[in-house]
Amino acid sequence: MDSGSHQTPAKVEYLPFYVPDDSHCSAINFRLDAPSSSTCRVSAVPKSTSASGHDSSIHLYYQNVCGMNSTIDDYMLAFSGGCYDIIALTETWLDNRTQSSYVLGNEYNGLRCDRGPHNSRKSTGGGVLIAVRRNLKAHRIDDTTWSNLVQVWVSIELADSNVFICVIYLPPDRTRDKEIIDTHVQSVSSIASRAKPCDEIIIFGDFNFPNLCWRPSHDGFLYPDPAHSTFNSCTLALLDGYCTATLQQINDNTNENERCLDLCFVSCCDIAPILTYAPAPLVKIVRHHPALTLALEIKNSSEYQQVSCLSRYDFRKANYSEMIRALDNIDWSIISKETDVDIAVSKFSSIISGLIEQFVPKMVCKNADKLPWQTPELRRLKRARNAAFRKFSKRRTLPLRDHFRRINNSYKTLSRRCFSALRRRMEDKLKSDPKKFWNFIKEQRKETGLPSIMVSANETADNAASICNLFANKFSSVFSSESLTAEQI
Repeated sequence: MDSGSHQTPAKVEYLPFYVPDDSHCSAINFRLDAPSSSTCRVSAVPKSTSASGHDSSIHLYYQNVCGMNSTIDDYMLAFSGGCYDIIALTETWLDNRTQSSYVLGNEYNGLRCDRGPHNSRKSTGGGVLIAVRRNLKAHRIDDTTWSNLVQVWVSIELADSNVFICVIYLPPDRTRDKEIIDTHVQSVSSIASRAKPCDEIIIFGDFNFPNLCWRPSHDGFLYPDPAHSTFNSCTLALLDGYCTATLQQINDNTNENERCLDLCFVSCCDIAPILTYAPAPLVKIVRHHPALTLALEIKNSSEYQQVSCLSRYDFRKANYSEMIRALDNIDWSIISKETDVDIAVSKFSSIISGLIEQFVPKMVCKNADKLPWQTPELRRLKRARNAAFRKFSKRRTLPLRDHFRRINNSYKTLSRRCFSALRRRMEDKLKSDPKKFWNFIKEQRKETGLPSIMVSANETADNAASICNLFANKFSSVFSSESLTAEQI
């Protein structure tokens, strides 16, 4: 569905500015500060830019997309030119037949939880996804006791703090399932216990609680309205668990039925951050589920700017004659006399690495992230679209929103046209150059990067050192200790 052919319903139109009253602040954004003291809070301040003039915010996008399979190419193109740093989606309807790398391209790392027999009574539908731009340091947090949930937890490391983000889908037939609710509350409690005072917790999700009505307060947070809400034991257990973790609801952006099916809970602070309608959906408009956006303002955004030029060793231009001469002059006895194998391997690796650094030149890959279907005009439109998005995020006026929509629609139209042209060229080469065609297919199916979490038996690892230890324990378990005679050797 092309968003350019639809008009956003009247009730989701932006106001030029937020009107200050007893419960709101004028033009406020979600600011994440990490001061020198032990506390960190979300404060209501005007959004600013860094000293260099670049946008110093991390932009989050959330939407229940009601299925991606029929528009998978459109989502791939949307991710390849995405304005957002973090994209959280529910009801993806994806399964193991769809590779994350094809959907997300090379700009995002994807963390998914698809529907399966372990977390659902149904075989299709459901599913959640969090896509994090590669210039942010993020890792998945998981626990085997949470396997019956359709949810993903991710931790994003900033300069002086962490942001814990969760996306969850609670299907209508599980809203009264006490086991599901208790397990989710347990996961929230586990994250809250590990979070430092300066860390923040954000939970997006489709909870399917249409009978909950929310009323605003003087601080901007939303509280359940007992006079217009219907509660059950599971709803109360969920709200009690969030209250214990000091989380409050902030989404008052209703759908056409004046309901909030998608909720957003954040760590408590003095004044609630503003969660607004996105200027345009990522791909399509979904009934009952408007697209939402949130901005996290950070101080040291320069630490997370993506490197545009990568380098690699050019072994074709290496000085092998000098390298061989240097190898002949090395006293290898310093390694052979070493009794500790780990130290010996470390010394050997250090020697080889030093020789490669000395005799193998590096080459700069200026277009390492260039997409094969991109044209100069498409890249120009992408830059203009990103600039329009930054302006809209700063002031949030109707003219700036409409300006972004016009450029965004032009970019999406040209991107689809360029991608279709590339696909036709690849199909035409099936007979004349089959090798190039199959290289293109392999590239679409390739998964990049290492898994963020691994499980062996009952032990879970979520960092490089612990994952290596899991492999070491697994490999050592297949060997038996035995003595060999001289004849056997």
